[in-house]
Amino acid sequence: MMNTQRGFTLVEMAIVLLIMGLAIGGGIAAFSTLSERANTAKVRKQMEEITNALIGYAQVHSCLPCAAVPTGSDGTDGRGTANPCNTQCSIARSYGVIPWATLGVKETDPWGGRFSYRVTREFTGNAIALATNGTITIVNDAGDPMAEEAVAVIISHGRNQIYAYLPSGAQVPLLPGMPDDPSERENRPETNDTFVGQALSSSDFDDLVTWIGSFQLKRALIEAGRLP
Repeated sequence: MMNTQRGFTLVEMAIVLLIMGLAIGGGIAAFSTLSERANTAKVRKQMEEITNALIGYAQVHSCLPCAAVPTGSDGTDGRGTANPCNTQCSIARSYGVIPWATLGVKETDPWGGRFSYRVTREFTGNAIALATNGTITIVNDAGDPMAEEAVAVIISHGRNQIYAYLPSGAQVPLLPGMPDDPSERENRPETNDTFVGQALSSSDFDDLVTWIGSFQLKRALIEAGRLP
């Protein structure tokens, strides 16, 4: 009796391998997308916790904390800590990273970068008045305002981590071949009081930004009996 079984031809094997490759590639891409969505959700949750911690700090101390020194890798000598609210923080301490040790929050986002932080100096002393407003503006990349007179801004520098400070104290530089996004350059806390919260025309922008408004903070201080 003749054996009629036959093996795959080279063409058939090539087609099977191609299909397997496409399926694996699609699976990896889908997993990567799901992973990034999960990380983004984690960051937003962390930023909510940081915001609540900052407001809680202000309700106890009648001021917002100064920024922590972004360099260094421990929780002492300004690394992760904030100065007390005796006087306004210096210009150099109005920007840096979140004082994670003082606030009791996580040091880094899921991508390993510290959260950048800038605060209006008038809200870091113990003489905040109802007439005092923040000086920070949040815009989209077209320049349209998203928030004005914010008292503080918190930034995760996203998956690419460009300009983020690492736990080692080093700042992630813009290396050759990396996308030089002007909105991400704008979000370095040492530059000015204007930050980009949303990029409508850039696929490279991956920063996540949140802020505390003047009214939001003053209402919390009134509720805590820290403002008349």
